[in-house]
Amino acid sequence: MLLVSAFLVLGMDGIWTADWMGYPGPMDSTGASYQGDVVSFLAWACAITVLLAVVLRSWASMVVQLVLLGGGALFLASLPTYWSS
Repeated sequence: MLLVSAFLVLGMDGIWTADWMGYPGPMDSTGASYQGDVVSFLAWACAITVLLAVVLRSWASMVVQLVLLGGGALFLASLPTYWSS
């Protein structure tokens, strides 16, 4: 949860908000890929940590990683920005 929260806090400067999105408005070139990059990173982190948990037979850790990182990636991907529109 702390990792997902950190991405939200770091992205609050116009990435997750509609402040910089005009209608139809240009895309903010400095933040256009932030959401996609974060979702990709969370999906990658989820896959690696789940694989490691399976190898180490830590089933509880596997479930926690799937729920937190996978759920966090889905939540961030669902936020309405130019990337997800």
